[in-house]
Amino acid sequence: MGKYLFSVIFGSKKHGIFPYVSCILLVFVVVIRHTTIFIFTLVKNKLFCDLC
Repeated sequence: MGKYLFSVIFGSKKHGIFPYVSCILLVFVVVIRHTTIFIFTLVKNKLFCDLC
């Protein structure tokens, strides 16, 4: 099960669509992470400025 999940997530040569899906998911995760960090930084700076 673990090996199958690994091959599905990271993509293997046999399955043509999985590498694209994993790539899209990777990009999606990175974008969400960066957006979250950006928003968190904005909120933190705003709170810090309000405290000043």
